[in-house]
Amino acid sequence: ATNAAVAIVNAGAARYLLGPLPWFDSLRKTCLYVAITAVASPALVALGGAFVPILGGGGIEHYWSFWAQWGMSNAVSSLALGPLVLTWLGDRKLPASQLPTPKLVEASLLSTALFLVCAVAFETGKAAASNGLLPALLYMPLPFILWSAIRFGAKGVSGAIFVVAVALLWRALKGPNPFMADTPEQSVFAIQAFLIGLSIPVLLLGAAID
Repeated sequence: ATNAAVAIVNAGAARYLLGPLPWFDSLRKTCLYVAITAVASPALVALGGAFVPILGGGGIEHYWSFWAQWGMSNAVSSLALGPLVLTWLGDRKLPASQLPTPKLVEASLLSTALFLVCAVAFETGKAAASNGLLPALLYMPLPFILWSAIRFGAKGVSGAIFVVAVALLWRALKGPNPFMADTPEQSVFAIQAFLIGLSIPVLLLGAAID
């Protein structure tokens, strides 16, 4: 019920306040999309979603932790998956199959390079924090993300966010990564916070460039 509710609230509020697609062709619409789908709706519906782990045996004293975890997970999906789908659905330009070959080659090379850089950056674990290299490693994907924003606007940024999310989750499932914490729940929360902190500013940048 809560998963269905967040989808309905997101869709209804976005269609009412943003109108028809495209939604990422202006800074105003993108700000509203983020406010609705990554802030207001997850926070509201999480008030009920937090009871799901409690009914499964979790302690009521951890209610606000469950609320934050539930809200963050839905915010991540709205930022990492929603823009990717919605930018393609709302694109009134040429489909990908009709884009100039140099553009397709550039996009393919950019996606591959971004994934490889993310794989290297996320390869290290807690050892990077001890020698002070962790911040520098986490900044490695940023030039490629900015490249995608400048060259391809909101559509490029949404694709870049998706590539980063896939690379990060792939690395997290394989073993040590920069976001390891004392418990699995804390590790997942750290990954979600990183993806949200990355996605919002670059989505707004892509919309501003468009």
